[in-house]
Amino acid sequence: MDGELSVWVVDKTEPTALYRTTAHNFFVKIAFTNNRPAIYDGVNYGLPQPLTIKGEKGRIHGQFKLPPGTYLVQVFATCNNVVCNLIYAQVVPGEVTTVYAVPTSVRLCILAAMLGIKYGSVQLADGKDLALARVAQDTAGQALRAMEALLRDIKGDANPLLLITEEDIALAKKLEKKGQT
Repeated sequence: MDGELSVWVVDKTEPTALYRTTAHNFFVKIAFTNNRPAIYDGVNYGLPQPLTIKGEKGRIHGQFKLPPGTYLVQVFATCNNVVCNLIYAQVVPGEVTTVYAVPTSVRLCILAAMLGIKYGSVQLADGKDLALARVAQDTAGQALRAMEALLRDIKGDANPLLLITEEDIALAKKLEKKGQT
């Protein structure tokens, strides 16, 4: 017995409300948790599928029949770099599983990329992890400087409470060292 995945897009400035900031039409991609596209009943959900139900301004909701299982869901719009974070969903037979996608802002995407460059690691051919900034120091430095310049021109389009800062990472590292994780 199949289940249904109900996907809603909520407003980034007021996540308890349905998306209404602009007239975006949203699309969804759905993959199994092993990163293989969900292909079911002749539909390749690994390719963009439009959300079909219109909200106040654009298409912000869709329901998709899927077999029971766990999925990764990515929601996006075609303009203004509107991308939502990945969603993990578990579809249950005979039930509707509802997920809510919160669009990120350009500023949040840039800040996340900066943290990834500064603190992220890559796996080398020998299997060891090494900080990205050490693997490609010059390129990483250029990218960070370019992103910092962009941020100076972008004002306040992100929820400051949810921005993960370098201070947050430093505090988390201290908690790890104290064994509080």
